[in-house]
Amino acid sequence: MSKHRYLRAIALCATAFAGIGTPTVQAQGERAIPAGRWTPELSMRYKTVQQTAVSPDGQLIAYVVREALLEGEKSAYLSHVWVVSADGQTNVQYTHGENSASNPAFSPDGEYLSFTSSRSGENQIWLLRVRGGEAVQLTEADPGVVSYRWSPDGSTIAYTMRDPDTEEDQKKKQEKLDVILVDQDFKYNHLYTIAVAKNDSGGHATQRLTAGHFHISSFDWSPDATTIVFAHQPDPRINTGGIHVDVATVPADSGAVTDLVSWPGADRDPVYSPDGRWIAFISHGGSPQRVGLGDVYLVSADGGEPRKLADTPDRSAAMLGWFGDGSSVLVSEAIRTSRQVLALPIDGGAVRPVAAVRGVIGSVSFDRAAAQMAFTYQEPELPVDVYLSPVRQFTMRKLTDINSAVPRPPMGQTELISWTSRDGLEIEGLLTYPVDYRSGQVYPLILNVHGGPAGVFSQSFTGTSGQPCASLTTGRILSINPIHVAFGSPQYSRSPQTTLYTLFGRLGSSLMNSGCSYGFTRPFSMSGGTKSVISGIWIAASSIPSKA
Repeated sequence: MSKHRYLRAIALCATAFAGIGTPTVQAQGERAIPAGRWTPELSMRYKTVQQTAVSPDGQLIAYVVREALLEGEKSAYLSHVWVVSADGQTNVQYTHGENSASNPAFSPDGEYLSFTSSRSGENQIWLLRVRGGEAVQLTEADPGVVSYRWSPDGSTIAYTMRDPDTEEDQKKKQEKLDVILVDQDFKYNHLYTIAVAKNDSGGHATQRLTAGHFHISSFDWSPDATTIVFAHQPDPRINTGGIHVDVATVPADSGAVTDLVSWPGADRDPVYSPDGRWIAFISHGGSPQRVGLGDVYLVSADGGEPRKLADTPDRSAAMLGWFGDGSSVLVSEAIRTSRQVLALPIDGGAVRPVAAVRGVIGSVSFDRAAAQMAFTYQEPELPVDVYLSPVRQFTMRKLTDINSAVPRPPMGQTELISWTSRDGLEIEGLLTYPVDYRSGQVYPLILNVHGGPAGVFSQSFTGTSGQPCASLTTGRILSINPIHVAFGSPQYSRSPQTTLYTLFGRLGSSLMNSGCSYGFTRPFSMSGGTKSVISGIWIAASSIPSKA
């Protein structure tokens, strides 16, 4: 019987009394309430999808649903793993309970679904047969697993774990002398492996691969499962991760660490090519950058001089993986107010779009052949859900409807607008209209300011908490991207970001003021409507400091 048919059988046979780790069917929506206007409580009821994972054969997609729990004194988020079939016909919740589960991954043979959960105390790796059964705890890591990856042959899982407390640390805690010394006494993430099969004593053989005063931030297996490449930094501080990260390798059965890329700046997220010859990574290119620069480079798995691939539109790529044939590296990136998937040919050819969309693509994952791509997608009026598409011929197919039972009152529509600032730069913004907008009526303006210097407002769903209020009835919201500008080209430029970082406060304020002036003077209109005028301004953000 195929895994797809097993999933259907599980869905048909599941009961409401299933225990933790046993797949059961459970409605993804809460009890419906009468439709009305948007409220903060309603926005909090909208669930989100945080991660996806595709089975090796592309027939199943695991994903994580995160929901807010607001019952009495309880105020927390709960995440659980679901599995949907590639045709969208069967959708099953695989994890349950009061403790969250996340980071799903299929074993290379497709027999197991792994995930992490703190249901036993610390965050550990758990294994669950795809065909059903109880989840089994694999690791006993102290103080818990940070991240993990299956080996390509499925025999081993590599994971990172923070350095455990020493006997002296434990003694200080018992004596209440465990003071925190800022920027001192760091605890580092290091690499470990654990065998999936039990040994003769009934345990799982575990081995530590790295040690020392460096902190591992990401890693990947070689296709032959003999080597692990990893990115590391001198300490775990966030600022260090932005300016000083190197790439190295270590044998998967322990051994000496070999430096692979150790030039200045940050070199992160290394990923092996399907044939194991190359390692792609995101890099500053040998010069530390503080404004989010992330170009894609290749280096031979045997070492040598890194080679830069083509520039992406915003030069701020996030690593996803490779085409199955190794011809291109796949990345995601913010393209103006959307987030898309791009391919960079390793022969140096121009970047090309894989998934060019209006909204926001996230949580991308691939099957073993990188033929199918699962991802989340959302637009200002469209809540997030899981989608599937062929990689080479992008065609979105919606698989889930996680908020089907949550009311969706009328929403304020969002429009992408642009204007020219006082110094001639083109600026973009997202204008969210009030619900029941009427052409010709006067509305005040709310200016929504993001941080920086390399942030961007995207066309994500406005009905969830933390987004421009979908229920606004008394004014409009203008979300400006003051640092992302275009010099007559289709992409945002890196130079203005550098300038804004240097002149933060002064130039940013000038660009935002130009947007406000534009709001006062430009006759806004909705499609098919007549012109109207904005008559006021509210500042819905913290005050912006100016450099002395």
